[in-house]
Amino acid sequence: MTTQTTFLINDIFKKSWGIYKKDAWGFILFVVIILILEIAGIPVSLLSIIVTPLLIKYTLLAINNEKPSFKQTIKEVDARIILYYIIASLIFGLINMIGTILLIIPGIIALTTFYFYSFGIIDKRMGPIESLKYSQKITKGHRWKIFVFGLVCILLLILGAIPIGLGLLITFPLTTIASALVYKYLVTKHSENSNVVNATA
Repeated sequence: MTTQTTFLINDIFKKSWGIYKKDAWGFILFVVIILILEIAGIPVSLLSIIVTPLLIKYTLLAINNEKPSFKQTIKEVDARIILYYIIASLIFGLINMIGTILLIIPGIIALTTFYFYSFGIIDKRMGPIESLKYSQKITKGHRWKIFVFGLVCILLLILGAIPIGLGLLITFPLTTIASALVYKYLVTKHSENSNVVNATA
């Protein structure tokens, strides 16, 4: 019997599809709101600052088998979380820019290393630096798989955008749910490994 050492992308998306189907209208509403705000002329960067933390929180509630609501989501994503998210995003962008300028490979390493910083802020209310360090810890040993996972997400988003963007009603929430499931897997795995180390110390 072989031991699973990392997450299986196929399984992640199967679970994501099941979660999406349970609350499809809630997730679709997020995409519709984003589209309306874009049409209204709201800059994409500002949209990301406001909508991304809310969508991540809504998704985390959904995968924890809670019935997510917009009221609860807005209540839990307060001004401090938004501020932390802005600061961490700026640091993350700077790290990626430096890595890409140096060479493509360092940029990819930085991207996969700090991929889940936003989840640390929204799920565990971590500060900007703490969330980046936490992402670095939980992604250790899984970064190549995270890179492949990221490519699959990009491909799905491109495919979703082709039929006048209507496919994004499915693929955008689906990739967000999948990212949240990978995050939860990595958190659990990191906790298990830490317990083993403590037990043998």
